[in-house]
Amino acid sequence: MLLINGTTWIPVLIISAYFSPAAAGLYAIANRVVNIPVAALGNAISKTYMRKVAEDHADNHIEKIQIYTKQLINVLFPLLLIPFSLLSVVGEPLFSIVLGDKWNDAGILASALSYLAMTTLLTQTFGGLFDVMSRQKMRLYFHICNFIVRIGGLYICIQFEISLIETVILYSIFSTCMNLVALQLLFSFIDKKELLANVIAQNLIQVLLFFLSAWLFNELFESELTIFVALLFVSFIWLWNIVCSNNKLKIKISRILSEF
Repeated sequence: MLLINGTTWIPVLIISAYFSPAAAGLYAIANRVVNIPVAALGNAISKTYMRKVAEDHADNHIEKIQIYTKQLINVLFPLLLIPFSLLSVVGEPLFSIVLGDKWNDAGILASALSYLAMTTLLTQTFGGLFDVMSRQKMRLYFHICNFIVRIGGLYICIQFEISLIETVILYSIFSTCMNLVALQLLFSFIDKKELLANVIAQNLIQVLLFFLSAWLFNELFESELTIFVALLFVSFIWLWNIVCSNNKLKIKISRILSEF
């Protein structure tokens, strides 16, 4: 827990020391905004998943754990890709529209941290596998390496006197990669090493099409609000395709809408 909390708060201290307190404030605000879904959803999804996994593990039903994990990641991964991909593109204009032009830099930092927040939510969801599968020692080793890579990468960026935005972008890339390593470790505990690669490959085309749409809208429109609305429309189409391709998800959403 000391290592986990250290990777969260030490970057703020380092940025404050080597850049300015104002820069640290921008980073802290951007980090808090993008992590709102993590705080709101992470514990709820994780508790539901771990309760099911713990029951199956107690009954020695590894096959059920594999099936349930595959179903959850195949639904959760694309559903998270939509809002975080949108934030990665419209972070700067969104902050500018909502908070004013002086928050442009915070919006850029939020865009840079978007996929880090997404992968953090995923690792939080499946992280309990370290405990259920009795891999606490592996968990400790991973968090030691995670701490070294994240803080070390941040320190190297500062030593090379890279700008704040570039430093946060590189820090986000390092941290996202470590989260993906964590997911790969977790899935290997249940003999599903190919699961992460498969779900990334299944959603790669949609992500590329989304960013292609973002590029086209930036070329066609000058208004930031128009671009945001257009990308929001594309995101809804993306969501609709996911729902239509998943019958169980479609049934659940239909029930929620009928009750509403």
